[in-house]
Amino acid sequence: MTTQKALLAVFSLATSSFALASPAEISNVRLSGDCAFDDIHVEEEGGEYFIVAAFDSITAQSFSGQPNEKKRCTMDYDLRLAPGYSLELFQFSVNGVYQLSDQGTARLTVSHRAANGKSVRVTEFFSQSQGHAPFGDINDQTGDITRFDLQPVYQGCGAQIPLNTSIFAQASQPNTDQSGQTLISLDDGTSSAYYKLCKIQVQACRP
Repeated sequence: MTTQKALLAVFSLATSSFALASPAEISNVRLSGDCAFDDIHVEEEGGEYFIVAAFDSITAQSFSGQPNEKKRCTMDYDLRLAPGYSLELFQFSVNGVYQLSDQGTARLTVSHRAANGKSVRVTEFFSQSQGHAPFGDINDQTGDITRFDLQPVYQGCGAQIPLNTSIFAQASQPNTDQSGQTLISLDDGTSSAYYKLCKIQVQACRP
């Protein structure tokens, strides 16, 4: 192999390694409440990057004999950006499924906060008495947080950004309602073992 070819091979390998490297990683994970994780990390899919988590079970369900169940989960974690990247946008979303008995009600609240700045949240409430179908999907945007919503210390290249995610799920129905069960659950709706909390958009830092 000539020197020129050897240098080209090394350059190609380095470029390939750089392309495969994630622009961010998760660290300092602290969990409390009714949640347990196998893992929480940044995952690439189709050229986009997501914060994903493996839930043990965030499902609240009720039925005759168990009229009410609540599930709570609080997650504190840091997103550490690679030195060559700064944050552009967090795009938080919530996806799930629900099922209703004749008189059952289901509620899901998900909120996110970045550092000491802006927080975004969404609450979904379902009952057949309010015209909802007996079962269905939940697809909603919790909200966006941009780099300009954060303090300057978190806007720079290689920043470490503290994040908080809070989840509350509740399913209720009267003991006299024996028409089935009521449940509400987080569900990514794909074959993936991970639930997508957020899409991350980053930008390369100028040299």
